[in-house]
This record gives sequence, structure tokens and C-alpha cells, in this order.
Amino acid sequence: MNLIREIISSFHSTKPNVGLPLGNLTSQLFANVYLDELDQFIKHDLKQKFYVCYADDFLVLSLSESFLTKNASIYGSVLAGSIEACPASEESHR
Repeated sequence: MNLIREIISSFHSTKPNVGLPLGNLTSQLFANVYLDELDQFIKHDLKQKFYVCYADDFLVLSLSESFLTKNASIYGSVLAGSIEACPASEESHR
């Protein structure tokens, strides 16, 4: 934890409420750590065959729209339970 605190505190910005830059390696590390539970759940519990994950983005493919709609709320529940996060709204991807 001390190393993580040191890395985070090493970045300084003149703008208020600005965190680590996206290109920072810690962003990738935190994405892997925090989203591992969701990743494992999708692969092992749901046994989703058509699933791609890269850093903090994931893509689930299916021919069934109802399957995707039903499982979207499940993914959101896993995220909310594991890291108190929520998926981005559909509008944020347009």
C-alpha cells in the first residue's frame, strides 16, 4: 500500500480534482485489480463464450438481445458489489 500511495502522490496537477493521467501504468494496474472479480464472474460463473476485456473496457457479444439486456444488470450488480462502481451509461458511448 505504501508503494501505491507513493505512486499516486507523485503526480501533481495545478487543476483541482484531477487524478492520475490515463496513460499512467497505475491506471492499467488498478483496472486489472478492481475489475478482476467481474472478469472472473463473466468467464467462469456465466461461462460467457464471446467476451473481450481490455483494461477497464469489456465487450460481451451474443446473437440474443434479450440475453445481453438481462445480463447487463447482472454485470452492473457485480460491479456495484465489488468496487461500488457502475457501468457507464449508454449515452456516454455515443
